[in-house]
Amino acid sequence: MNKQTIALKKRIYVVSFAFLGTLMALVVYGLGSLIVLKKGIALNETAYLWILLVGGCMAGIMEGQRWWDIIYVRKAHLHWNKHILEAKLLGLTLLIILTIVIIFLYRYSA
Repeated sequence: MNKQTIALKKRIYVVSFAFLGTLMALVVYGLGSLIVLKKGIALNETAYLWILLVGGCMAGIMEGQRWWDIIYVRKAHLHWNKHILEAKLLGLTLLIILTIVIIFLYRYSA
């Protein structure tokens, strides 16, 4: 591949991460808004939304550049131990399940 193709691929990769970060910020905004509404806390919703959107986009850009370096520059993923990856996936699965359980417990406790 030539340098222009690699640069374009990197831009698309980083922009995709920025989009993912923005989507995650919207999820956090939605969950946070539900909690704020339920607790009756006074909050400037517009400022809260913009802070989360900008923060999510910035975090996505930084993570996109970091993972580009790990996967495409250093090719470190080729040296990862298979068992470590399985443990990380198990941890991620448990984290997702715990998050769902906490949301349901919080929702139906009141």
